[in-house]
Amino acid sequence: MGTDNVIKKPPKAEKLYLGKIPEIIGGAIGIFLGYKLGIVGLLILAAILGIPLLLGFKYASWYVKRPKPNIGWIEFISWANVLTWILPPLGMLTAGITFGLNKHNLNSKRKYYILAGIGLGAALVNGAVGTYLRYKSQKGL
Repeated sequence: MGTDNVIKKPPKAEKLYLGKIPEIIGGAIGIFLGYKLGIVGLLILAAILGIPLLLGFKYASWYVKRPKPNIGWIEFISWANVLTWILPPLGMLTAGITFGLNKHNLNSKRKYYILAGIGLGAALVNGAVGTYLRYKSQKGL
């Protein structure tokens, strides 16, 4: 009376259904944007859309929940935000982390908001100008 002799049915093949259409459309848009903007353009576009900013918020929420967050790391990320705007995706990521880390009880929250705002604004402007210049240079070709 063992269960070794039980015959299992093979899994059913997955059918194409309407839920996959957004994935197909998203992939097609991604390929089109990749062709038009290139990898650098896609990264800058992702930065403009705020995807790294959201990732930064998620990382900050995880980091603050740790039993003993390192204040030195928070200081480093906050001040690095002033320099990372040069690469818009990285600038948005560090701005998101800096905004998110303000949930932690720090003595000078205003300083961190100002640092994050400067980095975020500079990264957005840099990303928008870079994307525009990339598009403009391709149009002339």
